[in-house]
Amino acid sequence: MRSHHDAPPMIRGAVAGACATLPMTFCMMRLFRALPQDQQYPLPPAEITAILIDRLGLAIHLTQKEQTMLTLLAHIAYGSAGGVLYGIVAQKFAQPAPIKGIIYGLLL
Repeated sequence: MRSHHDAPPMIRGAVAGACATLPMTFCMMRLFRALPQDQQYPLPPAEITAILIDRLGLAIHLTQKEQTMLTLLAHIAYGSAGGVLYGIVAQKFAQPAPIKGIIYGLLL
């Protein structure tokens, strides 16, 4: 039986990045809603996705719900891509995996 440790580091990193993005996104959304109304502004994932949707001329074809789903998918994809990079870079450092992961996650 194969273990998840048999997967290439880039694949493990992609999965870990996507998995780490989900609770972080949940926390961002909860904290965002707790802000006073005058301090609530679009978060970077929403801003970036809105710009891309606009530049690609998709805004007129997408509902607000669809744009929100694209934002979430793009955010998870970013986390996954960050995980791929971590899978490549982490091998070069001798620190324990949790330490490397925390430092990398904060830098990302």
